[in-house]
Amino acid sequence: MKPLATQSNLVLGCGTGYSAEQLLPFVSSLRGTGYDGNLALVVDEAQARPLEELAGRFAVTLIPLAPRPRWLPAGAVARLQNRGRMRWIHAALEAALPAAMRHPAAAAALGMRLRYFLHIACGRYGIYYSWLYPRRRAYANVLLTDVRDVIFQADPFSFTSGLGLDCFMDPVVCLGDEPINTEWMTTVYGAGVCAVHRGKRISCSGTTMGDTGSILHYLRAMLIGLSRVLTRITGLPGVDQAVHNFLLWEGRLPGAALRENGHYAVMTLKNADSRAFQWDAAGRLLNADGNPAPVLHQYDFHPALKPSTPSLHRAGANP
Repeated sequence: MKPLATQSNLVLGCGTGYSAEQLLPFVSSLRGTGYDGNLALVVDEAQARPLEELAGRFAVTLIPLAPRPRWLPAGAVARLQNRGRMRWIHAALEAALPAAMRHPAAAAALGMRLRYFLHIACGRYGIYYSWLYPRRRAYANVLLTDVRDVIFQADPFSFTSGLGLDCFMDPVVCLGDEPINTEWMTTVYGAGVCAVHRGKRISCSGTTMGDTGSILHYLRAMLIGLSRVLTRITGLPGVDQAVHNFLLWEGRLPGAALRENGHYAVMTLKNADSRAFQWDAAGRLLNADGNPAPVLHQYDFHPALKPSTPSLHRAGANP
């Protein structure tokens, strides 16, 4: 899809369950960079009113979610995610949904509904697709990003080529190096698949960027991938990272560019060696080319970053 002159860029994240104070570093640091594109956050319906002031101040589009379908009684969603009592329904959906999701319009209709069976960490992909698909002509490029542990030092789209998908690598971790990713991959795909891919580099599913067409292709691939393993992942957090990496390793995201830490728009910091950090005079963390890294993901694993990020202070956020 050729970008139109009137198209904007879009930062799209999921802020369900977070207060205005928790969201402030994310939204204020992004706007503090001078980014004037669109910013949209998925929130719980009950959050929308308390977040109105923040949304107005920082030009945030809120995407409120009802806690359940209107016709379901309270507490029903928890039962939908019960892998024991609901296993036959999960199995039926697992059998039927992947084929249906191959049609973009069907994926848009089904994605929002699939979220009731998934933890929000996995359900967000369907929410994003359902919201973005009918608006696809409005945006040139999209950054999908975690929210609570992300701050910005520069416009993230200063790196985008306008064509293709960018996936961001963990600085050091390979499958099998630590228990978390190994557990996720084993839970979703089994020990055999985990063994086949042991030693492969981990890409973090918390940030993904690309032109809108590539992002929609990625989101639909994630929806298909998640629905194929629904009986194993219903209600579980974090396992979207296993699906994300499986798609990359199995060649299901052709043309995806794997971006190394310190060389592109996103620095993923949980496992980064802080002794190698380089700073400019303004206290911004630098990429290898000497320019500020636009997106700092998992910055809160390195306490020195919080008071050293001037964009927060410029925008009036609490460090």
